[in-house]
Amino acid sequence: MPNIFEISDKNWKDTISEMTEGQEYKDLPDGKYQAVIATIEHKIAKTGLEQLSWKFVVAEGKHENRHIYMRTPYAGEYVHITIKCAATLGYDTAAEFKKAFQSDALNGVMVELTLKTKGDNQNVFINKKIVQKFKQETGKDNTETIEEVEDLPF
Repeated sequence: MPNIFEISDKNWKDTISEMTEGQEYKDLPDGKYQAVIATIEHKIAKTGLEQLSWKFVVAEGKHENRHIYMRTPYAGEYVHITIKCAATLGYDTAAEFKKAFQSDALNGVMVELTLKTKGDNQNVFINKKIVQKFKQETGKDNTETIEEVEDLPF
């Protein structure tokens, strides 16, 4: 694959079309994935509702480096979904989660996700946070997990 400066001076849209011709985006298969939180952004949906937009990157396996996206309510009737995600990541209060979110402290955090298709929609669930501890003496990676808070209601 050429680097960005080796691509001809064609219009970007034409270049993208040529490079992706014949490629079809497919959802990842349902199942569990270890992924890293890449970004969490506060956005306004087309409906006008506030939401958090989560982007994860699969960290290992056959689908390594694929992206997984999730949106959770920022307020309103279903805000409990976002609270559940924050609690699973180890935050006990809204203030703690807000501080971590606003400082980008969640970016780079490893989690276990479950993808589950229901009808035409693929749902994303955060099962647990994976905490990585490194021993300086041995140089080995000792990975621990924080178990899930409780089963999700879906």
